[in-house]
Amino acid sequence: MIKNYFIAAISLFLILLLNVIVIYSINQRFVNFLNTTLNNHSQLGGDYMESTLLQFDSDVNAELSKYDYSKIFDNPEQFRIATQSLRLFYTKYRNLVSSISLYDNKNNFYGLYLESDDKFGKGDRFLVDSFPRKVQKKLHPRT
Repeated sequence: MIKNYFIAAISLFLILLLNVIVIYSINQRFVNFLNTTLNNHSQLGGDYMESTLLQFDSDVNAELSKYDYSKIFDNPEQFRIATQSLRLFYTKYRNLVSSISLYDNKNNFYGLYLESDDKFGKGDRFLVDSFPRKVQKKLHPRT
């Protein structure tokens, strides 16, 4: 009788030990899968951010070289064309840009903002502010 209990106890212990080993193995494979997936997704996210920011940098430089923005304050036609171009730029990078501000050495200010009427962004309206400033920090030429 004791022999039967001993065999049953050893069998139960072996079954429990095998279950622990199998569960541990499955858990390790799942953790490895999650780590690999997380690594791949972070690599994809990093690549996307890098390409987006490189394109943003390129577009900012193209926008700055396209117009002489110091002349938009004196010429209404240049003001209109520059505003349209900056609206397109703002629309393209609306997730990165919250407002666009331009200054010149004559204390003129130009600001482009987006006012959203609703939470879903369907009623967006551009606001353009342009006025002479009373006080402005000294601007240095680009090098």
